[in-house]
Amino acid sequence: PSGAATGSAENYPSPYHSNAEITEGVVGPDGQAWMVGNNALLTHGPNPYAMHTIPVDFDIGEFTAIVAGPDGNVWAGTSVGILLRVTPTEQLTYYDLRATAFSSEPINDLLIGPDQMIWASAAGVDVLYRIATDGSYDRYFLPIGSQHPRDLAIGDDGRLWYAA
Repeated sequence: PSGAATGSAENYPSPYHSNAEITEGVVGPDGQAWMVGNNALLTHGPNPYAMHTIPVDFDIGEFTAIVAGPDGNVWAGTSVGILLRVTPTEQLTYYDLRATAFSSEPINDLLIGPDQMIWASAAGVDVLYRIATDGSYDRYFLPIGSQHPRDLAIGDDGRLWYAA
């Protein structure tokens, strides 16, 4: 058809078990592909034909979201409310966004707002987070019955929108 895209696609093997699911991906500030899925944070790294897993320090749940940050790093959220900053050299910094160590506030989506801050949605607690690149954050509690925010988007009007 006229105007159809042309090109080729390549399949790269996953470095972890075959039934693992890659759930989200992003092109990082370093130009590399970064992906999250199940309990893995993956990147192409120096070898463009083989993915490798970046080891994490402790059980942080499943990865749920990833975004290329305004600070030149990649940020990933997890199912238990942990946010990771990953530098291009794979140095990890962990930020705990949970209200208490016993609560579970899964991070569903991450995006960079027009204010160059990282925004996160947390299902189950009706909260949006506005996160600075130093890891400090503000919580915005949504009206009761907001149906647990999931996907985030910036509208043409520059406002943050969420889907429940």
